[in-house]
Amino acid sequence: MTYLKNLAVRPLLPGEKRDNKDGTYSTQLGATEYETEEPGSPVMNVPTLWSVDGQYVELPYGLSVDLALGLEQKLGIKFPRYSNLEEGAAASKAESAAGGGTIGQFLLDHVRKMDEARRSMGGATR
Repeated sequence: MTYLKNLAVRPLLPGEKRDNKDGTYSTQLGATEYETEEPGSPVMNVPTLWSVDGQYVELPYGLSVDLALGLEQKLGIKFPRYSNLEEGAAASKAESAAGGGTIGQFLLDHVRKMDEARRSMGGATR
């Protein structure tokens, strides 16, 4: 988790939340959109609430997509993709109903798996 916490820009991790002006809080905000403008492009649920140098900031969708794709490349992962907007929106609603924060948990689980694999091979962890 230390590795993820040390990233300058990342989605919120489990246990992190942004306090909202109305007294509620957000663990995850996002948008369900096509990955690219190409016909047949898969749909992504992209986080728009990010930790930027320790501050929780809602970023524009285009920048959020670029950041998510950059994280995929950096960590060697793929965020879930969906075949259409309805499927992506349904997944997003289910995540919200489960308490949100699922993108951060997805990243955390991935880094833990990478660390376990490194340890089993005698390498250093992140």
